[in-house]
Amino acid sequence: MKKLPIFLLVGCFVLLIGFNFMGCSSTPAPAAPAAAPAPLCASPTSRGVASTAGLSYSDPGNEIFTSPITLVTGTTATSISMYVGSGPVTGQVRFAVYGDNGGVPGNLIIETNPQNIVASSWNTANLPNVFLPSSGATVYWLALLGSNTFPGGYNAPGNEMYLVYSWGVFPDSMPVGTANSGANAIYITTCP
Repeated sequence: MKKLPIFLLVGCFVLLIGFNFMGCSSTPAPAAPAAAPAPLCASPTSRGVASTAGLSYSDPGNEIFTSPITLVTGTTATSISMYVGSGPVTGQVRFAVYGDNGGVPGNLIIETNPQNIVASSWNTANLPNVFLPSSGATVYWLALLGSNTFPGGYNAPGNEMYLVYSWGVFPDSMPVGTANSGANAIYITTCP
């Protein structure tokens, strides 16, 4: 058996009583602090109607409202928001993004889970960073569906479409709706 030099034995004994001597520690050295995570998007952009100015209306619930946006370049959508006016609110809202079908909403791209409606505020749902391609002027439709009547944020003029539709998941392909000359206060946040 090989004998250890006395200073190593003394150093390791000192470690046992609570002092680290000569590198005899049984615990690893503390790790360097982790760098702060990079922000998801350095310069987010709103696409749609991000203003609360205009007329207020009462969304009757069980109707899908869609408002078009035009993208000139592809982008990643990170969230969707809708303004709800002041007044009594109950129920929930869902959001969706549809492709275009010749100037009307087409096929469902993504929808959110239902969430409770909050009055006098922007109601926002996160999207799972869905990429919306564009090779020029590509139209997408932002959609909302409420379970009950709530005070909406309405901005005229616009090119909204709506249709009566029972509360639940959005249809895979949007049925034909009615055109309206207004637009909801609804937008997506994108990351270029």
